[in-house]
Amino acid sequence: MNSPSSISSIGDLADRVVIACWRHPIGWRWFVLEEEPDGYCFGLVDGYYTEFGYFNLDDLRRNGAYRLEDWQPKTIGEVLEEFKREALGDAS
Repeated sequence: MNSPSSISSIGDLADRVVIACWRHPIGWRWFVLEEEPDGYCFGLVDGYYTEFGYFNLDDLRRNGAYRLEDWQPKTIGEVLEEFKREALGDAS
């Protein structure tokens, strides 16, 4: 996985709260930090690579992604810690 090696490497973003999470059946995930009224968002994309970027919710829906309705807000730092546990095979 190509995620930042430490939370400090992403600076002030580590404390930003992920307000929603979208998932595609092939495993890609989009962690929304900011959402505009027109459906454009900024957040963390976990796909071929893990990177910050912009994406459009209408495009996600059209391509089979769905919003995780049971998502509980958490910081990007917490999400990245979960990535580390997943990579080590310990999703507890």
